[in-house]
Amino acid sequence: MRATIFAWLPWTDARGAVSPLRAAVFAALLWPAAWMAWWWRSGVWLVPQGDLTYWSGVWAMVVLLASLAVTPLAVILGRPRLAQVRRMVGVAALVYTLAHLGFFAWLRFWDIGAVLAETFTRLSLVLAFLSLVGLAALGATSFDGAMRRMGRAGWKRLHRGTYVLTALAVAHFILSPGSYGGLPFLALGAYLWLMGWRWLDRRGRGTDPAALLALTAGSALSAMLSEAAIPAILLDTDPVATLRWNFSLSLGLAPVWKILLVGGALSAVAGLRQLPPGRAAKGS
Repeated sequence: MRATIFAWLPWTDARGAVSPLRAAVFAALLWPAAWMAWWWRSGVWLVPQGDLTYWSGVWAMVVLLASLAVTPLAVILGRPRLAQVRRMVGVAALVYTLAHLGFFAWLRFWDIGAVLAETFTRLSLVLAFLSLVGLAALGATSFDGAMRRMGRAGWKRLHRGTYVLTALAVAHFILSPGSYGGLPFLALGAYLWLMGWRWLDRRGRGTDPAALLALTAGSALSAMLSEAAIPAILLDTDPVATLRWNFSLSLGLAPVWKILLVGGALSAVAGLRQLPPGRAAKGS
């Protein structure tokens, strides 16, 4: 009876008992909403509709990438139970994406005609619309009943579409107004790493420290070069100045270094886990 009553709650397991892992992840997924609500109510944002539109999109991107990161983290850290939260994170990405759409409509004074006209005449919004439609389809089939009806193999094939939908979302972020650098290209580097890891894992090298280091270096370099080249092509910015910015802290830590830090840390963890137990304990 307990399972019947409580198992549907996001912070409980299949038996209806509170799961510390699921509860922690659920709280983490609520945090961006609380963060945005706090800033909105603080009165600091002069145009709250615009800021909510931007930040809901950023957090939707973060949570979507987090949903792709669950499997690599489970494998590299040796924590298979992390897979239990993958669907929860994916559904949260859809919720934040729908909120992003709602705030965008609010920014346009709820003029649905104007929203539709803009959506189908701007490339970045066309990509966003395609991603949203796909995410909605995945969200509608994210329940156990849908998995049983489709069969596990068919369900997994459909949900691998997340890879393409995330690529569309990253492209939307990069092509959006004001994307001169920073977060959009950090998202690009993270996406390249996450997809590259899947390529390595299919070849049995998902926990190979050397392969992970090479993947990290390639993803970081791709993000850095894209950050210089894409705005130069689309916005006529100076690519040399952008490249120099990567070696300055005047605007904060550049995406290339964030990717190197996180990817390097995961490579180190993979290396430590491959040491014999005695050497691993001595190294710690």
